[in-house]
Amino acid sequence: MPFLSGFEYDVFVSYSLANDQYKLDGEPWVTKFVNELKIKLANNLSEGGKEVSVYFAGTGSIQPGQQLASCRDEARKAALFLIIGSPRYLDYWPASELEAFTEGHRTKDRIFLSHMLPLPKGKRYPDALGDPLYLDFYGNTRFGNAKPFEEVKGDCNAALTDLAAAMARKLMELGDSAAAAAARRPNPDYRTVLVTVTADLGKQVKALRAHLRQYDIPMVPEDDAGFEEEGEAFRAEYLAALEQASIVVQLLGPEPTRRTKAFPEGLETFQLEAARGRPGCQVRQWRDPALQPEEIDDERHRELVFSSSVDAEPFEEFKKSVRKLAMAPPALPAPEPGRSYLFIDAAGVDEETARRVFAQCQKLQIPAVTPTYGVEKPRNYRTYYEKADRIAVIHEKSEPSWLNSQLYLFIRTMARRGVSIDKRAIVYLGPPPPKSKEAYSVYHPNIDFVEAPNGNMDDFYERLF
Repeated sequence: MPFLSGFEYDVFVSYSLANDQYKLDGEPWVTKFVNELKIKLANNLSEGGKEVSVYFAGTGSIQPGQQLASCRDEARKAALFLIIGSPRYLDYWPASELEAFTEGHRTKDRIFLSHMLPLPKGKRYPDALGDPLYLDFYGNTRFGNAKPFEEVKGDCNAALTDLAAAMARKLMELGDSAAAAAARRPNPDYRTVLVTVTADLGKQVKALRAHLRQYDIPMVPEDDAGFEEEGEAFRAEYLAALEQASIVVQLLGPEPTRRTKAFPEGLETFQLEAARGRPGCQVRQWRDPALQPEEIDDERHRELVFSSSVDAEPFEEFKKSVRKLAMAPPALPAPEPGRSYLFIDAAGVDEETARRVFAQCQKLQIPAVTPTYGVEKPRNYRTYYEKADRIAVIHEKSEPSWLNSQLYLFIRTMARRGVSIDKRAIVYLGPPPPKSKEAYSVYHPNIDFVEAPNGNMDDFYERLF
């Protein structure tokens, strides 16, 4: 658990892998630096017994070309963002982590910069950096060139002490509930979630709310206090919250709620029926996959818990699915007949990247359509290929066989239906690498491949738009 509640990490360390090849006290430079910082940071915090949680990938655990989206997600979960600054930090990967942090928190006063090496003259950090606190962790050679500190003593130790003290002050400042609330404003572009729970699952509801809060997903009620427990006061409070929510999550355990005169059917049934009766509201239900029917004595509650609408899956997976549902952009209306649009083709495992392309289309006001991942029929794809004037194909974690089948279906549709020869399919070959060209068995002059092993989508967007 981090020192600061409401975040998964106290500090996210953003750096270039190449920088860890230097040595500090004989150890990899960034690794040693982070370990020393954690010790000093913990000793500067006033509350004993709490650990400091630092996200640091470490050399070897994140390889060049591995999924960048996961690093961006982790950056959004941190309270503070620490940059190990150097010329290599200007690479696309670390700069994308900075962009994700500033997008998620919409603030620049929690960014810290440790200059391992200065930037060359004329180079500068991304605008998202703002004006952070920064300290130098390098000296000069006899000829005036910059050289990272090699030992944790002298100027290096003094700078580490100042950095740890400044970061500790910011963490304690954010520890105030009002400051923490201001730092994590819900994102108005996400859908509001209402979580209901039976009495025996209080731990799970807190975990789910904490997970959603890390992504700035709005919730009702805003705090973890819950609703009034009795009669009409509960009804009025719950229905008022339901008016603000577009997703209702119901966590179901083995014990039913109390049956009362106000709610003879039980609170869980009342909550579910009210949510299902509200237009535009989606309901997600969960139960522990290990729960067995014989463990529930109440027949009505047993029928509810084991109904076909309830997801029985590991809770961690369920949390992620709720988060994705809340963050998913609203579907664009179907294009009018004859109106051009972009079709974004992707396998279910690459849905996250496809959604990023979809969001870019919304930003540029370009009509776009995505499939319903995992359930589309081949005939639907033929329609998409025929009607769209551009096709974006996402290939990251999907199998080469999937890509071959989609491209074959694309060229077959063009041939059979007399599709314009100007129509193109742009294929994004993203991380993780390697992606061998020998694995692809379909060629057509209207199919363009854009290789991006580092996850940079700029070339892909340029070809696509």
